[in-house]
Amino acid sequence: GLPFWLISVAKIELKSVFILGWVMKTAGHIFVDRGRSDNALAALEKSKISLIKNPRSVLLFPEGTRSNDGSLKRFKTGGLMLSLDTGLPIVPVAYKGTYEMLKKNSWSVKNHLLEIRIGKPINPNNYSIKDRVNLAEDVKKEVEKLLRMKV
Repeated sequence: GLPFWLISVAKIELKSVFILGWVMKTAGHIFVDRGRSDNALAALEKSKISLIKNPRSVLLFPEGTRSNDGSLKRFKTGGLMLSLDTGLPIVPVAYKGTYEMLKKNSWSVKNHLLEIRIGKPINPNNYSIKDRVNLAEDVKKEVEKLLRMKV
């Protein structure tokens, strides 16, 4: 749905999913071991260098995982630090209808309309490393606005 070269920050477990893992590795997606913060930080550092050399869009889910009830959880700062470190803007994106289509821990996919809602870019130069929690809160507020928006 998005006309950009898009890579994601994904949990390392996806690397071992048949075909999907190979496709993601080949396309240059960023794998993070959420259970080992030292490995996660090393992966993000390597990604930062790659993004500075070859800028592209990075899809990340700052909640870390889906909520049990479909509500937004607290946004973590780790992946958002890529924006502060590289100067690449953050474009808030809301996926509306995903919870109704596929509830957490379920393999039963329902036929449900999905919408991708795209917000205005957030300039990382308006934040410092000390402001990273504010950045995460601001990005979350923008995603919440997109989800509430009447189309």
